[in-house]
Amino acid sequence: MRQRVLLIVLGSAAATLLVVDAPLAMRVAIGLMMAFQLAFVGTKLVVASAAVRHRFREFTLLEDEDLPRYTTLHPLYKEANMIPLIIEAMEALNYPKDKLQCLLVVEERDPDTVAAVRLAESKGMLPNYFETVVVPAVKPYGKPKACNYALTKARGDYVVIFDAEDHPEPNQLHKAVHAFRTGSRNLGCVQAPLRFHNQVTTWVSRFMGNEYSLHFNILLRGMAKLDMIIPLGGTSNHFPVQVLHDVQISHEVLPDALGIPAWDPFNVTEDADLGGWLRFFGYSTEMLDSYTDEEAPLTVKAAFNQRTRWVKGYAQTALVLLRHPAEQIRRVGLLRYVGFQLTVGGTFLSLLMAPIFWGLTAMWFMFQPHFIVELFPLPLFYAGMVLMLAGNLFLLYMSLVAALQSGIYSTVKYLLLTPFWWMMLSAASYTSLLELIFPNWRPTWNKTTHGVVHVPVWQRVQQVVLARVRA
Repeated sequence: MRQRVLLIVLGSAAATLLVVDAPLAMRVAIGLMMAFQLAFVGTKLVVASAAVRHRFREFTLLEDEDLPRYTTLHPLYKEANMIPLIIEAMEALNYPKDKLQCLLVVEERDPDTVAAVRLAESKGMLPNYFETVVVPAVKPYGKPKACNYALTKARGDYVVIFDAEDHPEPNQLHKAVHAFRTGSRNLGCVQAPLRFHNQVTTWVSRFMGNEYSLHFNILLRGMAKLDMIIPLGGTSNHFPVQVLHDVQISHEVLPDALGIPAWDPFNVTEDADLGGWLRFFGYSTEMLDSYTDEEAPLTVKAAFNQRTRWVKGYAQTALVLLRHPAEQIRRVGLLRYVGFQLTVGGTFLSLLMAPIFWGLTAMWFMFQPHFIVELFPLPLFYAGMVLMLAGNLFLLYMSLVAALQSGIYSTVKYLLLTPFWWMMLSAASYTSLLELIFPNWRPTWNKTTHGVVHVPVWQRVQQVVLARVRA
């Protein structure tokens, strides 16, 4: 309610200034947007510079008898085809199976996946350390609510989420346990970087994979080095179970919560949100010297849907954290709070602003309208040109570094398409804005389909031709 009142007050003030002196109002708006972009790009520059100095914790393999019980959560929705892959990934883990509890978390509203799990159980396909959790069909639907419900069934001392297509590095659980035992007493989470096993399949998967490399191997490592608040990834984040109990959402806020509400069931990036709340409750997060292989979206449509969900969730997280800013600043400090807001809410706002500046620039070079001269007095014009050129070149440079660090050098030439990729991200951000404005659209979960086999265009044409010849 207070956010709505503040929004109405600010909107009324802006409308009044626009009526009284429209040119001044527009110049103020442009100046504020440029100041924000300077802070946003500057934060990325500081974080990327710190990543160079980040070092992972040294790892020592523990004896089996010294290892604790571990629970893995595998939320599934319309993913019956992924069950054999989950079994394969867990069997490959270097962890004693008598201390492992793998929970297949299926939803009652997804009868096909429930039936597939039951069939696998009846035929003895599931190893004895696998268990099934059926989540009741209670709104809001989605991964966070499913994990909250499954958490009530966890018997491990530690818990981790793995998506259906995940293949974690075999020693990942060992490394997580070692990190918790040798880390600080307030260590609440260790996050393993994610990467794509099919990154070089299409130009879309190359961009997605490069973004993952930039996010996990540069930005999050830099944030860890600076002891900033880390927005967690949606998988391969490891927690002591007790920590999730400590940070769960209170009954007063969610009186009808299903299970143990460690993750916000109304947020579509519940992972990034939880990363913030861990710090607000006094827990820190470290990056883990491990990795998890995932499956990249292969088409523009799939990437667009995934990005729409991610950006909307970042915006949700930022708005929730704006409800009680003074209290949260008191807990973590002004710099950490502002840094986290620039990381989550800043990503959303930056992508919304980009088309505005691109459009004004294109309009000036094509038509040179007089109103743009009024919008940009010389000091503002020169500052804007420097910021646009330097900022975009820096972001492109970071993408180039990410491609080279990942060792996938063939992706470098695809970075020439970066402006088109940025346009797609901005379009996804405006879609997420619409979903936020309309209450019925807010819980929309643009799910990514897993287990997709890519067939190149030339092979599809060849298959069609051969089929017709044989007919």
